[in-house]
Amino acid sequence: MFESEVMHDLRGLPGFRGAYLLARHGAEATELTTVTLFDSLDTIKAFAGADHTRERVTPPARATLLDSDPHVLHFDVLVHTLVR
Repeated sequence: MFESEVMHDLRGLPGFRGAYLLARHGAEATELTTVTLFDSLDTIKAFAGADHTRERVTPPARATLLDSDPHVLHFDVLVHTLVR
């Protein structure tokens, strides 16, 4: 679902730079967190609309979730280091 729905839509957006899908496995369920990378808050606002603090989840993706937090947090990347 992440590749076919989320990444398919995000790849075409101006200013989109990448994404991570993170999982934390618990006894009852697996918690998923998506981290997306954009050039700036303005590019996020262009994609998300007037209320850029609300989640954007397609109906097919929502159908796979037990629940979700509708609030989105935005952060500035201060340091980025990749080790290969």
